[in-house]
Amino acid sequence: MSAPLRLNWALRGVYLTLLVQVAISWEAWAPMGRGFPRVSVVADWPLVGSVPETGMLVVGGTALFLLLGRPRHRLATGLLVTAAWMLIAADVNRLQPWLYLYLLVLLPNLFPGARPAEEVLRFIGWTIAGTWFWSGVMKLNPAFVSEFFPDLLGPFGGKEFAVAHPALGYAAGVLEAGAGGLVLVRRTRRIGIGLGCSVHIFALAALGPWGLDWNAVVWPWNVAFAGLAVLCLWPAMPVPRSSGRSWWQQPAVLVPLALVWLFPLGNFFGHWDHFLSHSFYSGRLPNAIFYFHPDDRFALPEAARPYVLHVRGEPEYLLPLEFWALGELRIPGYPEVRVRRAVARQLCDCLRQPHRAGLHLTHRADGTADIRTERIACPALLPRSFTFQSHN
Repeated sequence: MSAPLRLNWALRGVYLTLLVQVAISWEAWAPMGRGFPRVSVVADWPLVGSVPETGMLVVGGTALFLLLGRPRHRLATGLLVTAAWMLIAADVNRLQPWLYLYLLVLLPNLFPGARPAEEVLRFIGWTIAGTWFWSGVMKLNPAFVSEFFPDLLGPFGGKEFAVAHPALGYAAGVLEAGAGGLVLVRRTRRIGIGLGCSVHIFALAALGPWGLDWNAVVWPWNVAFAGLAVLCLWPAMPVPRSSGRSWWQQPAVLVPLALVWLFPLGNFFGHWDHFLSHSFYSGRLPNAIFYFHPDDRFALPEAARPYVLHVRGEPEYLLPLEFWALGELRIPGYPEVRVRRAVARQLCDCLRQPHRAGLHLTHRADGTADIRTERIACPALLPRSFTFQSHN
């Protein structure tokens, strides 16, 4: 298969998978009818409600259908990327890892001048390699080894074995990270592709309908990523020089590669977000539970009520924000502490007794491996100038 044909099939695969994933998580994108709070991409900016979401969905959908016919059309790509970022600006919960990577893959189409197909294929391959590398590195921690990995092996009857042999969890992270490094070397590329695709097959089997039946929006992503790896990395092709600089020194390639390969390092110091650092299913994400007085159980949004928990004998009701987001929106909420606080802040304003409610956070302190547990009451979540609305 020629390079232009492979690239067209790769890009069409991205567009089709994006359509499927948006359809699965439609409640997260629909402009009306959702209960889970929207949070602006910068939590304190008043962007929610100011973005014409319906118009952006129409623009993005139209651009997607145009791109299925002409995968490298520059104007259609620009419209799609603009619509996506406008929707993200209105609600950062839409900034899912798969959407972020799709948008990075499309960046070379936006720069002036047609890039050789071989160059774009190589760029997509390096993007996949960076995702594998950092995703594996992020899993090298005790939480993944002792909690997440055993659960992933549960559908195969290996949970107890994984708990008894923690080295197996570390080996899984090393193999995934190793796949990202191996594909960069011509002699080991096929081994790296095999390892990387095996990770996606395992994830699909573990999370899919015959496994844990969890987080359906990532099922198509695992299929798409494995397909992209094969199309873009196997077999390797020489990359012609379109200028005096190497292919990776072109601005259209260098900027997104820096985002994929360099910026995730900042996540270990609290300077780059988890979803943008390929840290998913890693055990490193903050956990947030909203607590409130039982008398306020009907004051919360109706969409939240099916996910409310009550431990017998405890004086409070609990609302795990992650369960609510996955249950209603079909996507995990954006896992940063600032976003969790912003969601809780909006919930506090619904209550009749906000002083008896708040947020229970468990997360890693910035720049350390220490686990920090915080219990933040509603008044502490709000600006000092804020006054609670009356619900009498």
